[in-house]
Parts: sequence; structure tokens; C-alpha cells
Amino acid sequence: MMTVTINNEKNGIEIRFDSKPETNILEQLKTNGFRWSVKPKMWYAKITEARMTFIKDFNDVCFTAESQPAQHEKYNLWEMTRTDGIEDNYEKYHIYSTKEIAAIIRKHLKTRFPMCKWTISKDGNSIDAHILVSPFAIDSEELKAIVHYAYTFAQSYNRIDSDPYNDYCDAVFYGVYEHSIVQKYDYTQREMTAEEKEMSESFVAAKENFDRAESERKAKEFEEAKKREEAERIEAQKRAEKRKEDVNLIESSFTCIDVDYFVMNVKSPKMNKSSSIEEILDYDEYRRENCKIAKEIHFSKDVYDLFINYLLEDFTFLAGMGGTATDDRRIQSMMDYEQMDKEERATVEWYNNNCAAIFCDNELKLVVNPEGYSYARYTFIVDNETKVVNEYQGKSGISEEDYQHNLEIAKTLEEAGISLIISTNLGDKWDTENYSKFRRLMAEWIHNHPTYKPTSDVVRAITDTRFKAVMYRIITQPEKITEQFIKAGLFQGQKVTIVKFSDFGGLINPKITINSIEYGKYAQYDEAVKLTYKPEKARSLYYNWYHNGSPMLVFAGWIDIPESLLWEEIPSNNPNVLSMKKTRFLSCDRKQFDVILDYFNSIGIRPIINTYKPQF
Repeated sequence: MMTVTINNEKNGIEIRFDSKPETNILEQLKTNGFRWSVKPKMWYAKITEARMTFIKDFNDVCFTAESQPAQHEKYNLWEMTRTDGIEDNYEKYHIYSTKEIAAIIRKHLKTRFPMCKWTISKDGNSIDAHILVSPFAIDSEELKAIVHYAYTFAQSYNRIDSDPYNDYCDAVFYGVYEHSIVQKYDYTQREMTAEEKEMSESFVAAKENFDRAESERKAKEFEEAKKREEAERIEAQKRAEKRKEDVNLIESSFTCIDVDYFVMNVKSPKMNKSSSIEEILDYDEYRRENCKIAKEIHFSKDVYDLFINYLLEDFTFLAGMGGTATDDRRIQSMMDYEQMDKEERATVEWYNNNCAAIFCDNELKLVVNPEGYSYARYTFIVDNETKVVNEYQGKSGISEEDYQHNLEIAKTLEEAGISLIISTNLGDKWDTENYSKFRRLMAEWIHNHPTYKPTSDVVRAITDTRFKAVMYRIITQPEKITEQFIKAGLFQGQKVTIVKFSDFGGLINPKITINSIEYGKYAQYDEAVKLTYKPEKARSLYYNWYHNGSPMLVFAGWIDIPESLLWEEIPSNNPNVLSMKKTRFLSCDRKQFDVILDYFNSIGIRPIINTYKPQF
């Protein structure tokens, strides 16, 4: 006797026998996919039409009273494929085990879509989900909806943190991609049952209704957006007309007075281009600046209240005003400031120049620096810390005596440069195609006239902008390394000392004996030198490539760098500590080269090769 129970909750068939069945029956059960469960002592399998037919073929079958063979459930595929009810399961459960996640996905999809044959597996931190068989065509809307649901549900257990700009991606798992859940090469469309055909027709009808409703909704939203856009256009037109009226009123209601004085210590927001005074007052961070006033703009209270809301509008009384200036004698043009290092720049004092002071009923309220434009590009607030002074002299940087001395040397250099250009027929291209020749001639002249050595302060005093730019090149850009090696005339067996950066950014001075010198291209450098040498106390030969991208000094002979130039002692009260030292410089600080050069110059030793900076 065989008893069959239909387990609707698990969509399964359970078969029990009152005695052990014959061998051929057991083989039929296994062939039809039934498995034996020891504890409940039953055979079980998922419900399919083939299995139900197989059971009915037995003559001696008893179906339990509460579980008569049920008709297949009529699925609403449209509702089953809606994804709006899927929660953020990663945030809800924080499951990181791909094995556990794969089991959850497998159980859910097989239960939700039993008409599909699924394969869901995991490999390391990857999960593969595929539909192998279903009654739907591969390009059907039904299958697309099932695939989208499967992808969305799987990703609800994932967390993806990625940064494409840094090639970074971190996720709980990889592998479930919407485009790969169904693959043409391993997908089979089986024949539809009557129930599945009804399901498909119901889905198509629901989708048509949904698409129709969506189309109507979008059309309605479009019409509403058009109405809002028209209303906003009308409002914007009204605002533009009001703005035009207000600007015209401001333009016709001010008094302008030419003046010359300073407003000191105005309150300057770290952000500029604010459209209204309210925006400026909302800033939390401010600094203090000084302004030289060239105009006073006087408004009545009503007009001033309008002006402070139109700071980004163009006004004739601001046109062409503004700028920055300094009393520093080292700065003759912005080129001089740009050639300064960070420490020098910090010593330059700037102030706002040619500014407009804004008054309300004869009370100073604002200072504006249009920076050459016609609107209030920089607006400064006047408060109780602000002072008005008739005269102000900023930091001069150097004394008048030093400035005049530099000016005299600069004038002589200009005259010498012009004389060289004319006498050697360098023509108008003396600073382009003929620059190398002009540089060599100018360097020779400077070497023969050491009184007129072109320091940075001297070059700053040069008035001709073109000549100034070339002199900056001459005093800051060393000759090509190949030219310097050729000019140095190094030979095999010569002992030299090299000063260069170590891998840790400090200066080292290896002592070597030259074996050979080759010239060629190295990495991105078209001109480089391959130096083969034998280090001090070494028997083997070594080689290195050198180029202008990495500064170096080469001294003739073997010389030592006093340790005190780069290191300093740290006093210690601990008797167990022999000595402690610390470096005077940070890693790769190029000022270390300046210290070395100054020291050796003081004792009459000059490098024969210097790719750090020119010396005259």
C-alpha cells in the first residue's frame, strides 16, 4: 500500500509505504527524482506534472484526506516580478558568507519561479546565477522581468564600494550580472503548459496596462512640467524686469568722488564673487586685508539696500577699477613674484589697489575690488577693527640703498647684453633659436666681470621684460648635463666626488674613480650620461645614469663633507646614550645643495659639474 501526501507549503510530494516496496518500484522512484528521507521514513520530491502522472499510474495509491492532489497554483507572474518590495538585505542582515547568500538566493528564486530551472553556485567570493530552462522565449518580456527580479534580489545582499578613478572596487560578492543570468548557448525554452500559457497571457495584459498607465502618467507629468516651466518663465521675466529697474535706479542714484587714501584691516571672506551682502555675512572664515581707495561711491539708504543685493551686476562706476599692488622693491612685475620660492613669497606684502569705497548716507560700509571687471568681484566688510589712513607704506623687502645698487648692476647687465647681441649678430632670435650662444656669451661676460654677478635681486631690478625673462633662465637653469661633462674633460682613472640625493632624500658624497663615460638617452631624458666607475675601497665596476632631472655636483678629487653641515647633535642627559643626531633638512630639500656649495666656495673649491643651478 502506497500513501501519497501533497505538501502544498513546500510544493512537494511525500510517499510512504506500509512495507518495503519491490526493487522495481524503488528504481522507478529514483528514476523520477525521488529521494529517501530516513527520519520521517518517506520518499520526497518537488511537484511536477510528470511526477503526478507517475504516481497516478500506480494501482494501489492512497492520497491523504487533508492533502488531495492539488491543482497547480495559478501564479501572477506580473506581481511576482515586481522589485519594489525587495528590501536592502545587506543592511538588514549583514551577511558576508557567499555560501549562505548563495543558499538564500537559490531557495528564494526556485520557490518564487518554479517554472524555471535555476543553477546557483558559489566559487570563492563569486556567485553564479543562471536560468537554464523556462517556458518563455529568450527575448520575451516575461523572461526579462524574471531576470531583472533575480538580479535585484541577489544584489540586495551585496555591498559595492567602488572608485573608478582609482581602480578600486570592494564588494561582498561578484558574479551576479543581469546580462549573464540568461545565456543563449546554454538556455532552453521548453513547451508551455496550459497554466503557464495563461500565466504568460496574464503577464502580457498586465504589462500593457502598466505601460499604458506609465505613458499616461508621463504625459500628465510633462504637461504639469510645461505649466510649471511657463510659470517659472513668467516669474523669471518679472524678476529680470525688476532687476533691470533696480540696476537702472542704482546707476542713476549715486555720487562719485575721486580720492586717494587707504582703508586698513577690512574683513575679507575667504570666498569671493558673492551675489549679496547676506551671502558674505554667512561665511564663517574671514581674513584681514588692506585697500587703497581711488573712488568713493555714495548712496542713499534705499539705493544702498538695493546695491548690496546686486553685487554681481555690472555697474559703470566700477568699470576698470581694482587690482593688487605692493611696495616691495623686489617686485617689478609678476614675473619676479613667480620666480620667488615659497619662503620669499611669504615675505611679500600685497594690498588691494584702485578700489571703490561704498558709502551709505555718508557712512563707510564696504570696499570693493572689481579686479578689472565691472562688478563687485571682491567685497570687503568695514567693521570696528577697520581704520582709514591717508598714507600707508607697505614692507619694502630690501633697503633703498640695496635697491639702487641692484638697479645699477641690472642696468650694466642690460647694456652688456645689448652689446653682445649686436656685436655677434644674434638678431631678434637671440632668446629663442640663438639662446644657447647668447647664454654662453653672457656667462663668459659675467665670469670676466664678477662685480656684476646677476643674483635674484639684481635680475628683479631689470626693467626690460624680455631681457629679465632670459636672465632668469640663465641664473636658474643649468647647462645640459652632457655639455657640462664634455666641458669638464673627465678622463679614465680620474678621482672625483659626487654629491647627490640618496634614496632617503639626504645628501651623500660617494668617492669614485672614473672608468668610462657614455652619452645617450635614458628613460624620458633625451640627454643623459652613463658613468662607469669603481667606488672607493671596491674592486668591481659599477655604473649609473645621470640626467638634468636629478641634481648633482661633481668635485675633482676625493673630498669630505663636514657632517655638521647636514646634521646637528641632540644633547642628552642619559649617560647610557653615546650621542644622538638629527638632520637639519627634510627629505629631498634642495637647500642642502646650497649649504654644500656655500661651504666649498668659502674655501675656494668649486664643482666641475653642477646640474643643480648655475654658478658664475
